[in-house]
Amino acid sequence: RLRYRVEDGQATAMTTLALFWPMPGLAMGADPRALAHDTGVALDEPTARAAVASNLTGLPSARRDAGAAGDSWYWIASLCRPDSLPEGIDDPGEHMGSGASDRGDDDDDRDLSLIGAHVARALKTSPDDPDLPALPTDLADTVAMLALHSPANISWRALGRIVEGHQAVTPAGRWHSAVVLAEGLRSLFNRPESILLLSSFVDEKDEPYWRTVLRYCAWGNLQAVLDEHLHHFYSDKGSPALSDEGLMAIASSVASTMALRQAPYSALDPLDTAGGPIRFPCRFALRYGGKRESDQDARMPEVREAFNSPFWPFVLASTSVGQEGIDFHRWCHSVVHWNTPANPVDFEQREGRVDRYAGHAIRRNIVERHREAILRSVDNDPWRSAFRLGLDEQANFGEYAPWWVYPGSAKIERIVMPYSLSIDNQRLARLKRDVQLYRLTFGQPRQEDMLELLKDRYENESEETRRGLLLDLRAPRSATP
Repeated sequence: RLRYRVEDGQATAMTTLALFWPMPGLAMGADPRALAHDTGVALDEPTARAAVASNLTGLPSARRDAGAAGDSWYWIASLCRPDSLPEGIDDPGEHMGSGASDRGDDDDDRDLSLIGAHVARALKTSPDDPDLPALPTDLADTVAMLALHSPANISWRALGRIVEGHQAVTPAGRWHSAVVLAEGLRSLFNRPESILLLSSFVDEKDEPYWRTVLRYCAWGNLQAVLDEHLHHFYSDKGSPALSDEGLMAIASSVASTMALRQAPYSALDPLDTAGGPIRFPCRFALRYGGKRESDQDARMPEVREAFNSPFWPFVLASTSVGQEGIDFHRWCHSVVHWNTPANPVDFEQREGRVDRYAGHAIRRNIVERHREAILRSVDNDPWRSAFRLGLDEQANFGEYAPWWVYPGSAKIERIVMPYSLSIDNQRLARLKRDVQLYRLTFGQPRQEDMLELLKDRYENESEETRRGLLLDLRAPRSATP
């Protein structure tokens, strides 16, 4: 696991530090976006790694023939570089310690007292030490992997997308925020379910876990995921002017969605009156309908934000309490209706949770059309470029494009599962017709009366006739009202 350990007074998990120490020099030279700019085609992982490895400077090159090659060179060649820290960071141990999440598992709290020993060892280690072991043959390749795929370097680049042009953000502030964001990822990768999942993907069972994490970050394209997530998280806040404090607030909020603690719950067995409560932990489930507010109930906004991230949980099961006033569109475009709603208003309310501003389906369609142009653009933030390119549909959809409507293969997915031989089958057929009529009355006072009038007059008319009732709001601006 990605724990900080000290044995016999010596910090022994330096590769963990290498994963979660942002290294601006390495990170800047391994930006996948910059590598794809000239061709407009994203490089596959081996090609990108080879390109970064060939451009690495400052790696030790002297032959050390005495003894076997040492894995310690992987963190030494990464951390012991003059560009591994920005200006203004006098005590990186203090910053690394403050970045350890207090929202993760208890083991993360114990790591706080150990990070300083690892930072101190990194700072006092010199690549010129004659007692170091021989150089491994894959040193450049592994350092390139760290530059490309370490969670800390990915976090540093992703935060850089949204701070461009914000002069109040200092290099030290960006570095500190990257530490906090990376610590959220460390908490995510340290969960038992994450370890089991990642280990099942690896063919080499003896591969150390830190290498498995690097490989998984590459396979899942964590850089693109975090770029997209941070852009829209920041946009949802109104894209305010950023300072070091504002950037830290964003990094902390995003990290908190990855580092939720397990909450203790208790249940009672009504048949076992003599027994005590049945206690069990759960990370995401929330009880509903309790008479007293508790710490578990207060977690509801945090769990909702976790679902609105590209990380766990991936499925939200909710009662009708989740069908109004809540946004679930950032990373979701599918709604499963377990039961058929009784009226079209509820039906639209449910699907309206994912059919919203700059939703997931819209973003997929923009990238489907403009992928190459986005990669070639000069804007450091690919999503600013994406939505600027998406303005090409305003001729057809007006100011609704590209934020509310953008054509493409991705759609809002409606999944309805009426029970066989149940009344839901008849209700679903009637509901589809009612939804069409309801959309005609949207925004009208006394919608129920309008619905009844339209149903009485037009329910048995053809589809073409009903479509003729629609008002086309895309009329040319020069048209006479």
